[in-house]
Amino acid sequence: MGDDVGMLILAELRALNARIDRLDRAGYAVPPSHGLVIAIGQHVGERAFTAAELIRHGEAAAPALLSAIETACGRISARSLGKKLAKMSGTSIAGMRVESLAEERSGRLWRVVPLRV
Repeated sequence: MGDDVGMLILAELRALNARIDRLDRAGYAVPPSHGLVIAIGQHVGERAFTAAELIRHGEAAAPALLSAIETACGRISARSLGKKLAKMSGTSIAGMRVESLAEERSGRLWRVVPLRV
């Protein structure tokens, strides 16, 4: 029975993400947190990162990623990005989940993974 409930929830999430994608293609705004998670997934995949590393990557090669960070956080800083990721940690957003992995000397490690069946 638990698998059936999980499948129903996953189907609902997929339907919601499809609606958001249709709205985005139609020119409606995507929520900033969705845009941030999507941008992170596109630029780093499932690799682990710190907030500072993600910003450095954006400065070096991905202006669209920096734009998504600024839109979601209000400014481009590792601290504000880390706080935003902490708020989204463990939640499913845009078909992906933000995970907090570990605390290292250089900062907290994060990862964005797609939801799988």
